[in-house]
Amino acid sequence: HRDGPPSAIGKFGGDVDNWMWPRHTGDFAFYRAYVDKKGFPAEFSKENVPFKPKGFLKVDAKGVQDGSFVMVAGYPGRTHRHRLASEVSYTFDISNPKNKDYLDRRIALIESYKAKDAELGIKYASQMAGMANSSKNIEGKQEGYKAIKLLDQKEASEKELLAAFAASKNSTASADYKALNALIKEDQTADTYNTIVRKASDSDLLKAAQRIYRLAREKAKPDAEREAGFQDRDLAFMRQGLQALSRRFDSKVDQSLWEYGRRANQSSLRTQCFGPSSHHEYHRHTF
Repeated sequence: HRDGPPSAIGKFGGDVDNWMWPRHTGDFAFYRAYVDKKGFPAEFSKENVPFKPKGFLKVDAKGVQDGSFVMVAGYPGRTHRHRLASEVSYTFDISNPKNKDYLDRRIALIESYKAKDAELGIKYASQMAGMANSSKNIEGKQEGYKAIKLLDQKEASEKELLAAFAASKNSTASADYKALNALIKEDQTADTYNTIVRKASDSDLLKAAQRIYRLAREKAKPDAEREAGFQDRDLAFMRQGLQALSRRFDSKVDQSLWEYGRRANQSSLRTQCFGPSSHHEYHRHTF
């Protein structure tokens, strides 16, 4: 890949531009590849000739016509439009702001190391791009949430729904609605717990160690009884993942990211998730 185009073709505007329309991200390009006269890759030479593959896709310069078949792959793959007001409020007023702040602080932390060592910027480029994309995605959602006053819309529609319940002959509808909200509250509590634990243990090295430890426990079982992801058929993929980690890992950066995650969530771990006296037990078994 020594002759690949510079990353600036697709990233000159950073992740802000990469999330905005029209996009200029170098998603596709046309190349003319040169080979030697026998059709093999070769160093630059005036004697090289354009590569002529046996098969290739043709571009129809005429474009599509009315009635032409067009297949588009992509989103939306799911919808949250059925969510209740309590779910909307939790997502946009609690979960999203916290997650965006967490992502932005992790990005800034890696950037501080990148400023001192450009090699670290290369190692963590993919991870930073993913976090920046997620942060920008949340930012756009938050802007839309406020612009259309989504919570007001949800609350108004639910008010109408409750009025319809009261006027209907279905005597259990209102009770079912309350029961549903109670389940939603339980789910949000579990989500808060899981998010705090995930952030407090957000270390590539720790996650690799946990996975290896779990593999050791699963291997004590017959292959067919192991959890998915830990069967013999999964070992090659797991090995590849660990090898990839070794190429993009730096102990100083990983330790700093983990320490930030633990510090930022320490009080929540002790109180909200486990109570004031149980965090030592969690620490002993998890870390």
